[in-house]
Amino acid sequence: MGSRQIRAWQRFLLAALAVVLVALPSRAQTPLACGDILTNALDTIGQRHTYTYTATAGEVMSIRMVTLSGGLDSQLELRDGSSNLIATALNRIDRTLTNAGSYLIIAYDQGNNEIGSYSITMQKLNGGCASATALACGALVTNDVTLSGQLLAYTFAVATVPQTVSLRVESGTANFTPTLELYDALGRSLGTAATLTLTLTNTGTHTVLAGYSSGTSRTGA
Repeated sequence: MGSRQIRAWQRFLLAALAVVLVALPSRAQTPLACGDILTNALDTIGQRHTYTYTATAGEVMSIRMVTLSGGLDSQLELRDGSSNLIATALNRIDRTLTNAGSYLIIAYDQGNNEIGSYSITMQKLNGGCASATALACGALVTNDVTLSGQLLAYTFAVATVPQTVSLRVESGTANFTPTLELYDALGRSLGTAATLTLTLTNTGTHTVLAGYSSGTSRTGA
């Protein structure tokens, strides 16, 4: 094959590649804010949904995905703004976002062979999201989990240590059993239970997440 023929084939291949690259559809991206809970549906086999989050350096984030219908094995991926994989897991990823900037969250079925609907939420474990409710010592708070997978976030400040605290959650809804998750100012888990009594040894803003634990109803008060 002569040099002219080789160059012609090269031009043809480059042109064909350019057509393929242009034809590939871009994946839509949905913003996911700290404290948000969104619902969506994977209605095509192999479909993936991409969410975006803009982080401040050092945030400890918990991302959770709950299947609402269908046979989804809810799989999550966390990627940086350049799409480099940071973590992947079923249902939940807890991760410190060391760098400020954009992150990608990918939601899909683990086996890429099921469809269904799901909820996805994100909470900040070190200091809480801006939407978290401040919890005063001795306060009684009522609230509702209105969507499967929803987490109700509260914060309280610890100025002096050691300090012993007791937190309790109860339900007024039949077949709905809630639980509490407690995190210190660094985003470290201090326990998960309906009643938590423990001595705190670190100052700063602590975060409490209230949500579903067990029962046939995944929503309630």
